[in-house]
Amino acid sequence: MKTLWLVPLLLFVLGTPLFAQTEESFETSGNAFLRICSVVDKENDMGHLSVDQKVALVSCLNYVSGFTNGVDVEMQFVKNATKRSTHAPFCVPESINNIQMVRVVLKYIRDNPLAARRNTNSLIMFSLGERYPCHD
Repeated sequence: MKTLWLVPLLLFVLGTPLFAQTEESFETSGNAFLRICSVVDKENDMGHLSVDQKVALVSCLNYVSGFTNGVDVEMQFVKNATKRSTHAPFCVPESINNIQMVRVVLKYIRDNPLAARRNTNSLIMFSLGERYPCHD
């Protein structure tokens, strides 16, 4: 009888990873990114966003920002390792903020629904490259 309380606890602990694994995240596909990150369209109405929506907003902004920063770091790494410059996949102007970059990705996914099944990273790469090409 004393260990009866362990049953609900065990079910909770064992069930949590299963739930977390089945929930799709915005990193997995453009469809998920579109569904979750469309909250940026409501960013002017922050007072009416739920806590979950605010978390999604910040997560999407940070993800795209982190991706672009990662590309910049990789470009610098390649330059230092090879002593040669490589062509950047995109050149986002410094005046563009994270919300604008997420909106560019969302627009690309909406305009290319067949590509929405693809990995989010490739969609970020293509959308920013299309919108902000580098001019040598």
